[in-house]
Amino acid sequence: GGAISAPSAFLGVLPPVLASLYFAGGDGFVGALAVSGSYGTPLLYYLVPVALAVAQRTGVLDKLGGGGALDNAKKIVAAMIRDGGDATKRLVPGGAATLGVLSAGATGLMATHLVEDLA
Repeated sequence: GGAISAPSAFLGVLPPVLASLYFAGGDGFVGALAVSGSYGTPLLYYLVPVALAVAQRTGVLDKLGGGGALDNAKKIVAAMIRDGGDATKRLVPGGAATLGVLSAGATGLMATHLVEDLA
């Protein structure tokens, strides 16, 4: 191990602090916390787990090829529909409808915060 140099410590701490002060309008970290709670939390705790559950259940990541985004989206939807209730592939309870409701709720939550932020 070695000692931590002062320039690297300042470069690691100072830019995020200055950015939070600038973007929060002088409110310090309150604005940064509001942004992370409005967008980061639903993304991290709702949308990413839903995407991982869908990928795990359908094995769709193995099927995606070099096609375009629309082709890959069609393959994902088709794989979700064919998820024939194989209980060995289900680490998350519920079916595609449950995962859809969860992702729609998270998307709606982020959309309401976006509308409030832009207003």
